[in-house]
Amino acid sequence: MAQVLKDIFSTQIPRPKRVVIVGTRGSAKTTFLGSLALACDLLSQREKGFKHFIDERTSGICQVPSDLCAGFFPEPTPPGLIYEADMYLTWQSLFGEKTICLPFCETSGEDIENLIGPYKQSQYHQAIDYQDAQNLTRYICDSNGYILVAPVNRPHVPGVPKEFLDEEPTSLRWDPDVNLRRILGAIYHYKKQTRSPPIEGIAVLLTKYDTIDTYLKSQGMDLYDPIGARIFLQTYFRQTTGLLKYYGLEKVKFFPFHVQVEKIKHPDGTISFNKWSEGRGYKITLDEKRNIPKFAEQSCYDVINWIKETFIK
Repeated sequence: MAQVLKDIFSTQIPRPKRVVIVGTRGSAKTTFLGSLALACDLLSQREKGFKHFIDERTSGICQVPSDLCAGFFPEPTPPGLIYEADMYLTWQSLFGEKTICLPFCETSGEDIENLIGPYKQSQYHQAIDYQDAQNLTRYICDSNGYILVAPVNRPHVPGVPKEFLDEEPTSLRWDPDVNLRRILGAIYHYKKQTRSPPIEGIAVLLTKYDTIDTYLKSQGMDLYDPIGARIFLQTYFRQTTGLLKYYGLEKVKFFPFHVQVEKIKHPDGTISFNKWSEGRGYKITLDEKRNIPKFAEQSCYDVINWIKETFIK
């Protein structure tokens, strides 16, 4: 990995704008990227003026939408390398054609967690200083835009059955708010200390919403309602929201997101998630007529529009 990162920073050729998806392990970063690729395919079918091309480069991201359509979630991203895919999005109109070459960078949750710094589990115990962590930090923090991934089923929400909740990785603090805040804080710190390009856009992806949507709605926290989303974030991601306000909360976009997991209703009225028997994790609910997974399709279209409005000048 050291040589790869060295090659990245040895060139002085101007690089296209870069958006990085950041979040801890298992927060649905790869699932979202695959869903975004699928949404581009669907959008190009229904909108005459839109077309796209994904150059996989070092990432086999095009396999992910195929797996999702078959009912499988993607395998975890291996640590230790940067996985890139160039996404070319083109809009045609009467006034001409505009294209953005948007390199999406994917790194494993383990590598992203290096940004959290020395105090991963305790406010006093320092973590290991990983080799190449500085170059990884440079690559991430030198980007122009960020999509922060906040899994909504990791805070301890009252009334939600334990089996519907996820836990943060054992290498980190149990509170996802602290971990996401520290990742964002590391990016801010780097921007202030270097000649890194300014942040042009931040989006927050509220993932895994389908797992606890009923409970959040019962508390007035419907994430598709701006007021409900604000209440949720101010309750369970208070520190992260505060740091986003430092950047300019009015400039941050929030997108609820999920790929729907199959649920089983038992005779006693309880509900659980359905799993594949061969150990491939949870089963995805499919829209068999359209040959796609049931997912937050409109949110993906909204993210594509955010990219267009934010990074095409």
